[in-house]
Amino acid sequence: SGDTDSSGSGDSDSSGSDSSSSDSASGSSKSAKTSIAKAKVTGLTAKTYTGKALKPTLAVIVSGTRLKENTDYIVKCSNNKKVGTHIVTVSGKGKYTGTFKKNFTISAKSLSSAAVTIPNTSYAYTGKAIAPTPSVKVGSTALVKGTDYTVSYSSNTDIGTATVTVTGKGNYSGSVSKTYKILPTATTLSSVASAKANTASVNWTKNTTGSGYQILYSTSSSFTSYSVKTIGASTQVSTSLTSLTSGKTYYVKIRAFKTVGSTKYYGAYSSVKTVKIK
Repeated sequence: SGDTDSSGSGDSDSSGSDSSSSDSASGSSKSAKTSIAKAKVTGLTAKTYTGKALKPTLAVIVSGTRLKENTDYIVKCSNNKKVGTHIVTVSGKGKYTGTFKKNFTISAKSLSSAAVTIPNTSYAYTGKAIAPTPSVKVGSTALVKGTDYTVSYSSNTDIGTATVTVTGKGNYSGSVSKTYKILPTATTLSSVASAKANTASVNWTKNTTGSGYQILYSTSSSFTSYSVKTIGASTQVSTSLTSLTSGKTYYVKIRAFKTVGSTKYYGAYSSVKTVKIK
């Protein structure tokens, strides 16, 4: 009877000790996650503004192993559509744990490729600054004045070549310019008559915005071929056209010009008048 009690007690104690040892071995075999907090990171090169959310293409390396985005880590950026410095947060995933943050820059887009248009390429002189409103596009994106760019003008009052300059602002940098012409005003052709053989007298209203006049006359209403007479004084208001063909109908028009430097700037033509030559 004593042998039976001793044996039962021994078997029971031995069995409990084996179970405890097995649990401990199982726990120590589980793999611990690796921290990415001190990972080597490349790929933080600045990106250029596109109007869309941007994030860097990173290379995250831990102990010589390049990790896979969305498998080993995830990347989050906030407010990453605009130009500026943004915070990139990288967090471990799967077998990796820990977090680190890096700075990421979005640079302004140059306006060098922008298409700048203005309503007209030339304007008549008014004595005041002429400032046409430009339309600015980068690709298919229409930019907004005051938000994306500012506008300035130069040489835009007197007859000659004026310039409008668009300068990037906010998400855009650099500048692009467009030129346009300021021309003498149109001249009024008062009369064209033929009182003498082979001759026509031409009269017009003085145009003080020019330094002279150019008269075109032709037997073709479309001026497919024509002759030119130049008047070198803006104070002159009449002239005679000679050596014309008797019995022919001539079409006549006039415009003022002003010489600035070595360039002549011509105003709009007058309406056309006709005359039958004696």
